[in-house]
Amino acid sequence: MPASQIARLVHRIAAGVSGRSGRSTPHALKVAFRFLTSRGSLLVPSILLLSAACGGSTLDAPLPPPDSTEPTFTPGVDSLVWSENFDRYQQGAAGVNALPTYSAPRFGFGTDVSGQPLIGPDGIARYDIVTGRGGAGNAALVHLFNSSFGAGGQQTARIRWPEPPGSVPKVPASATWAMSFWFRMTTATNGQPPTLQPSGSKWIEWWPPSGDRTQIGPYVNGGNKDYLGNVVGLKFHVHPASRGEVAYQPVHPYLTDVNEGNWHRFTILYKANTTNNWPNPSSRDGFVRAWIDGHKILDLSAAAAGITPPQGTKVWCTLTEVDEISSWDTTHFMWPDIINGTTYGFDLLYDDLTWWVKH
Repeated sequence: MPASQIARLVHRIAAGVSGRSGRSTPHALKVAFRFLTSRGSLLVPSILLLSAACGGSTLDAPLPPPDSTEPTFTPGVDSLVWSENFDRYQQGAAGVNALPTYSAPRFGFGTDVSGQPLIGPDGIARYDIVTGRGGAGNAALVHLFNSSFGAGGQQTARIRWPEPPGSVPKVPASATWAMSFWFRMTTATNGQPPTLQPSGSKWIEWWPPSGDRTQIGPYVNGGNKDYLGNVVGLKFHVHPASRGEVAYQPVHPYLTDVNEGNWHRFTILYKANTTNNWPNPSSRDGFVRAWIDGHKILDLSAAAAGITPPQGTKVWCTLTEVDEISSWDTTHFMWPDIINGTTYGFDLLYDDLTWWVKH
């Protein structure tokens, strides 16, 4: 592709990104950089053009190619457990307050799951049902308030699904299940991209009939830089059965790559260990993998143990970390649940959830 065409493409992509998200042009150009450099032959001219456009500033690392192993639901092959697009619920406070009247299985907000008041300490509704992805249908909204309104900055922001737990058949530990949903983070109250600094959140949890949850979430103990030394902030990790933070993500996209106001897809693939006697060795046939927009960010599995992926800062995981995966069934999910601190408030939106068993 001639350099002139690359230049036009760069600025067209950047204009589209900046227009949707309200982010600065340099940030939008960095997003365009990732798009172009994922297309191999454009790497060198993209770097030159975008470095100049960003005033010679350090550019973020390019994304690795999308991972072809991201699971997708195949009708007639896989078994659907449950899906939710929120379209059957009424928008606004009336819809939130009416959630207990909808037939199960449904989803639940903290207002009916945990007895939280609808209005938070900042005077804004904690939960809402709003227009969905692509401007059609509905989405669920969770409002996170400034840390100055919460004790120590920690707050509970809870969606439980399916509600009530047990309203769909549990997925047995012997099965491999996948879960996919779309999320969007709005601009924070200080007018900047939102963060979950300083201490991250649980993000998403899955629960057994009894025992503790497994979660994926961004946290502080995985380092804050990518393989080029750029500061990327919090990193996602796995917290199996509440046994410890393991398998911190070694590659982009990080949370700061997807906080620009657009919709993004988060996908999980999970299988419990057949046997578990933690802290002793397990059967090591369980796994937890996760993708953002098709890019694998987590791989807690025996197959990935000791392997550093391209553009990675560390190995995916260790065999000792695989031992922590439980051997329990799965009944339901909760997210984002506990927020450990966010200096400036923002909204998290969710849409198009699907949970299925892979065959």
